[in-house]
Amino acid sequence: MDWDRILRADVLAIIMGCTVAIVAIVAHYWHQNAKSQSESELKRSMIERGMTVDEIERVIAASSGTDASRHRLSEGDSRA
Repeated sequence: MDWDRILRADVLAIIMGCTVAIVAIVAHYWHQNAKSQSESELKRSMIERGMTVDEIERVIAASSGTDASRHRLSEGDSRA
């Protein structure tokens, strides 16, 4: 193997750039999977405790950072 050719700055930059991109993609999907599993476990435990669908929706919306009540008000829903 010709190490002088592999260790050139331009080749190393390409290799490092590709490696960073691959790691970022894998980390993104790993995070999505972990978040989905966590949310599923939360929903399962809330169902086991006997919470209603509206209560579960509010908890999930609050934990995900969305403001469901504002969205409902903008649609004219009086439940919020």
